[in-house]
Order: sequence, then C-alpha cells, then structure tokens
Amino acid sequence: MNKKLFLALQNWFNNYVDQYSFSNPKDQENIDLKFKHSYKVCNRMTDIAKEILPPEELYTAKTIALFHDLGRFEQYKRYKTFADAKSEDHAALGVKILKDNNIFTEVDQSTTELILKAITYHNQATLPQTESKKCLVYSKLIRDADKLDIWRVVLKEYNSPSNNSTVGLGLADKPKISDEIYQQLMREEVINYQDLKTLNDFKLLQMGWVYDINFKESFRIIKEKDYIDRLFKTLPDTKKAKRVYDKINSYLNQKL
Repeated sequence: MNKKLFLALQNWFNNYVDQYSFSNPKDQENIDLKFKHSYKVCNRMTDIAKEILPPEELYTAKTIALFHDLGRFEQYKRYKTFADAKSEDHAALGVKILKDNNIFTEVDQSTTELILKAITYHNQATLPQTESKKCLVYSKLIRDADKLDIWRVVLKEYNSPSNNSTVGLGLADKPKISDEIYQQLMREEVINYQDLKTLNDFKLLQMGWVYDINFKESFRIIKEKDYIDRLFKTLPDTKKAKRVYDKINSYLNQKL
C-alpha cells in the first residue's frame, strides 16, 4: 500500500459518502458526524501506528481507519440509528459494501484480507486469538484509534446537548447506574452493549474502554485529553460513579 493508492481509495470514499444526502438537517448532521469521525480516526491511527508499524505499512493502517465505519452510512439510511442492536452489525455491513464494490483491485490479496478482517473485528467485544499476530496488531490499532475519537464525539454531545439521541444510542437519560455494569467495571471487565439500560450505563461503558486500550501512545492521548475525568464529570455524584472513576483512573496511571 502506498500514498497514491491510498489517495485513490480516499477519493472513492468521498464520492461514496456524497450519495448519502438528506433534506432533514438532523439526518444530514448524523451523516456528517460519521464522515468527520472517519477522518479523525485516520489521524489518530497515524498518531498511534507510526510508533508501532514500519513506514511502508502506515497506509494500510490508514485505509482500515478510513473505511472502518463505512457501513454506518447505509445503516443510517436504512434504520435511522447507529445502534447495531436495533439494526445490524455496521462493521459486517461495511465489509459487504467494500466487497460488492470491488475497490481493492490494486491491493494484493493478503493486504486486502488484513484490511477486511480488521474492519470486521473493530467493534467486536473481544478479538479472536486464533488470528495471526499481524491481524491482531492492526485490529488493536483500529480499536484504539476509534475509541480515542469516539470520546471526543460523545464528550462534545454530553457537554453541549443537541438532543441527538443517536450519539447516546437512544438510551434513557436517567440517574440510575445499573449494578451489573458497576460490578463488571470494578472487575476490570469490558461491558457488553446488550447490558446497557441507561445513558449513564453507556458513559460508564465508555470510561471502561480503557481496559481495552492496547498501546502506550493511546494511553498517553487519553491522559493528555483528560477523557476519563471529563466523562466522570458528566455522571451523577454517587459513590458508585466515584468508585468506578477511582478504579479506572488507577488502571490508566499504571499504564503510563
């Protein structure tokens, strides 16, 4: 993968997203949100991957980042939601679209398979340890880069609410924190989306993503951007929330 090929794929991506134009401002805002997110994740991928990968592999990583949420646009068109549980797996949908459009004709087969697998795995609860070391590295890179930008997106919404329920997956904004979510986080477990009951559960899940971060540069960015403290400040002032914050903050500091 080289710069010329990446720029051609980038051009295809831009033209593809241009097809998703809505007259309703809220709908268009959600499309624009995911378009911007795709490029922000590309930037974060570069920040992390340049510390991990040889220069010749950087454009493969950036291609994964650019296309990781390709399925979001069709998902929103069909279902008007970004909640996979209420629609379909956006990663699998994106991989299908990439295959149907046959856009990797200039990319060798092994690199194409690597790109498609990393996209497939970017939103899974856990990674299959049966995969090759190289596949797992790329999958971990996209998972880190994705989370780093999602924190930016959700904090913007939580601090300046726009009534965009797609950011919070349409979950009820109630003060309650589910005991099951609390217990899982205290055990340093990654939360499953199916267990979420309230928006505060979702915020705690997002704090708990720290347990699934893989690279030192990612931890450094989390600390630099103060993501955990800022998320904590959006939660109700409860003992449960404070205990989770202390636990996660301690884990983060150990990784730096």
